[in-house]
Amino acid sequence: MRVIHSTVRGLDIDDDQAEVLPAAAERALNDQRAIRETYLMDDRGKKDFWIALVPYTTPSGEHRWAVLDSAPTEADWRDTGELDEAIAVYEEAVHEASDAAVRAGDDTARPLWDFSDVEGIPARERGDSASGSLTALMIDAEWAHEDFAPAEEAYQRAAQRRQAAFARAIDAHRRGGQAALARRTKLREPTVRAIADRGRAQRISLYEDSGGGVYLRRGDESTVWQVVSTLDEGQFAIDAAAWHAGDWAPSENDGQTALPTTVLDSLQHIATWWPGGAVAVVRDETAAPRAGAGGKTS
Repeated sequence: MRVIHSTVRGLDIDDDQAEVLPAAAERALNDQRAIRETYLMDDRGKKDFWIALVPYTTPSGEHRWAVLDSAPTEADWRDTGELDEAIAVYEEAVHEASDAAVRAGDDTARPLWDFSDVEGIPARERGDSASGSLTALMIDAEWAHEDFAPAEEAYQRAAQRRQAAFARAIDAHRRGGQAALARRTKLREPTVRAIADRGRAQRISLYEDSGGGVYLRRGDESTVWQVVSTLDEGQFAIDAAAWHAGDWAPSENDGQTALPTTVLDSLQHIATWWPGGAVAVVRDETAAPRAGAGGKTS
């Protein structure tokens, strides 16, 4: 564990953290967030000597476990990111303080502690160590979930980007693209094909008829949607992203018309949206956009 505040030894943190970290831990303690504690009261009924296990969050957003060991004239505060280590250090600190009191003969009148939840420690009032540890495990699980959420989002974005990139590379390469990509990535061809297939399932294609009408199709779905209004490239990207995210979908109630895929025989493919926001505009042999008035691409 690292030392974040101490009157008996040096700190393990930089100078710019020497005030903010103890302050954050103390705020958590003052907010009654301690999940394990042992303390002695003074004659006025205030905690005079206490050791507490406190979950807290640093100003940078990092979740930590602090063991705050404070006596009237000394303090030794440490923290860690590991719950099991924090519990072990907390209980060890209570035992060490109790043993030191016994050696000094301070336990002759009454138990050293007014309250303790550490097994085997004499105290006037007993706490439930199991209950505190269960609460700590729930907090730790909650923190783990919070930490996982952005990592999961990042993974999903990276996975979708790879799927789309594989599909685009193979389809552009046409013959032999799958084998070529397998060699470059050192993956087996079935793996490359499966990744690319997932990318193709997420693409959204834009088509146009001879009269300028525009149509949408997601992946290889069996329905093609005729869109009422024209779509420029920017609006197509917005609509496609919303459809992909589940925030919008074409619907006959919303003015779109569902058609079978046979209609594609009479349409021109003019653009494709891929996860990640990329819009690939289909161009003719002169490199001009294939779209006419309906799908305004540039």
